[in-house]
Amino acid sequence: GGHVECLQAGIYRADIPCQFKVKRQAFQGLLDDLDSHLRHAIVVEGKMDLEQVTNYGEVRAEIAEKLQDLRDRPVREEKPL
Repeated sequence: GGHVECLQAGIYRADIPCQFKVKRQAFQGLLDDLDSHLRHAIVVEGKMDLEQVTNYGEVRAEIAEKLQDLRDRPVREEKPL
């Protein structure tokens, strides 16, 4: 049916949970270089000085926590965003 065809095409409905398997090493790589990625996002993409960001530590900790959860639980059943 339509649900199977959508999944095969890579289209997901936000109200139907799907099983995903993510690569741990990809998230570990993001964690290892997190400061570099954040600096790039702020300075290059956001065109801001790093000193302008007053809550860098809080935001970094929140992102790291989410990446660690993805790394530590690679088989997931969630509703797509």
